[in-house]
Amino acid sequence: ILIAVFNGVGLLATLSVPFFADRIGTRRSQLAAAGLVAAVGSLAIALTPGEGPGSLISIGAAGLLGIGIGAFFPLSLALPVDVADGPSEAASISAFMLLVGYLFASVSPVMLGVIRDATGSFTVVLWLLVAMAAAMVPLALSLGEGRLRRAGT
Repeated sequence: ILIAVFNGVGLLATLSVPFFADRIGTRRSQLAAAGLVAAVGSLAIALTPGEGPGSLISIGAAGLLGIGIGAFFPLSLALPVDVADGPSEAASISAFMLLVGYLFASVSPVMLGVIRDATGSFTVVLWLLVAMAAAMVPLALSLGEGRLRRAGT
């Protein structure tokens, strides 16, 4: 049930965020809010490892994590256009962003598995996920107004 909640809520967030992205807030505030929601969801999971999959805490945490990641994904895909001076620079930024993203996506499960095997529990892994989600907030806020080219972002 947790995977269904995470994926369902994440899909809804991914599809609805682009509609609101240029209407509500700034790109910085939207990215920071998505990172904060993901961090709260991750924190809830890390603080309640003994909760059953059907508990309200587990379902709520999976939902929060789905909202955070689901919102962050389309917003981050729009960033190259927002920060680039022209089409060729946007293409270069997109290529670099996808390279780093796929590198992290390919290495993270293996590294987190190694940490889990070394420690014998998921505790350290869960706290690393909290730290990674929390790191999205200051990274989003580091996008100064001068870096974002579009008006209102």
